[in-house]
Amino acid sequence: MTSVERKVWVKGAISRLMAAWGVEDHKGLAEKLGLYENVPAGWIKNGSVPLYVALACRRDTGQSLDWIYFGIKPQKPKFDVTPEVKEQLVKQANESVITGTRIHLIAEKNDNGGNIFAQMIVDDLLAHIDPPDKAE
Repeated sequence: MTSVERKVWVKGAISRLMAAWGVEDHKGLAEKLGLYENVPAGWIKNGSVPLYVALACRRDTGQSLDWIYFGIKPQKPKFDVTPEVKEQLVKQANESVITGTRIHLIAEKNDNGGNIFAQMIVDDLLAHIDPPDKAE
C-alpha cells in the first residue's frame, strides 16, 4: 500500500469512527476520545488509526472492526436470534466459562464474573451475526 493509499484508508476509517459515534468532525472525534483536537490529523499523517480507538468504538457502538477499519459490513444472518436463543447461548457459554475456571483457564473464580464474561462472548458473537444498523 502506497502512502497515498494508506492516507485514503485512514481517512475512511476516521469517517466511519465519526459516523459510528455520531460526531461531525475531527474535533468532535477527539473530544469523544478525550484527545487533543489535532490527534486525528496525526493519524492521517502517520497512516494509522490506533487499535485502542477501534476497540473503544466497537465497545461503545457495536460496530465490527472489519467495518471500522475497512468498511466491510458483516453479512446479515439468515435467521433471527430470539431472546430465548440468546439466553440459551449465554447459559451454554457460561457453562464453558465455569469449566474453564475449574481448570484454571480463567484466573478469577467469580460466578458473576463468569456470567459477565459469558454475556460478553455471546454479545460479541451476536454482533457479528446480527450487527446493529448504526452508521450505515
